[in-house]
Amino acid sequence: MLHQNKFKLAEVLRNVWAVKVPATDRALLDKPEYWAGVARTVRKFDTIEVQAEDGSFWAQLLVTFVGASAVRVEPLRLVETETRIEGEEEIIEGFQVKHNGDVKQWVVVRLEDRKQLASGLTTRNAAIAFIMNHKQELAA
Repeated sequence: MLHQNKFKLAEVLRNVWAVKVPATDRALLDKPEYWAGVARTVRKFDTIEVQAEDGSFWAQLLVTFVGASAVRVEPLRLVETETRIEGEEEIIEGFQVKHNGDVKQWVVVRLEDRKQLASGLTTRNAAIAFIMNHKQELAA
């Protein structure tokens, strides 16, 4: 039988951490050295919730090992928050779609003259939709 003093609130046994990272860091999340800067902070069995700065994914990781300068994690969940639009390379030809931080969010730049046509778009797909509408307006 489980003894009462072993039964605790989860917050007593583990921590839940959250971090926003550049979307390009996604490939590094499983590298122990990536987490070296927080090795003194996290504990085995803590979880880390990872958000891409551009909103493209969310992940939940379980800390399985903590060393002096490395932290090993195992992915528990990965959620892709946007799907690619079919033919998007052709749609965005002549434009740059990029994430420009929490304030400007997704922006659309016309490559021809480097003019920013839109900012504050909340998703990459919204930026692509803006380009589609822009092209339709020009064609009309």
